[in-house]
Amino acid sequence: MEYEPKFTEENDDDEIVTFQLEEGIVEDLKEADITLDQAQAVLHMLEDNAGRVISGSGSYISGGVISVDDEEDTFFQVHYENPEGEIPTYFIYESTDCDTYLDHILDQTELLDFNKLIELE
Repeated sequence: MEYEPKFTEENDDDEIVTFQLEEGIVEDLKEADITLDQAQAVLHMLEDNAGRVISGSGSYISGGVISVDDEEDTFFQVHYENPEGEIPTYFIYESTDCDTYLDHILDQTELLDFNKLIELE
């Protein structure tokens, strides 16, 4: 990882910080061929899944799919570190394809879209 986390703040109040972003992932999202709504959906998924992603030493990759209104589904994966007992730090965003996302499902490393699950209920 070549960037220092820059998008977290000292937490003096009772707010709970669930994940960190490094500058690299923010740049990746800016450069990606996705809309602002899709980028926001990615960030919501990262927050919602922060407590369920793999933890331990080393870096990991998880994948997800963004379904926003009438736009075409967008498949992606993120690279992150999540030391045991700490919060995940996401540092790379990559667009990917359906086959890669299906591999994440088989490997149980997919990011769930809890907003879509709520809509289905």
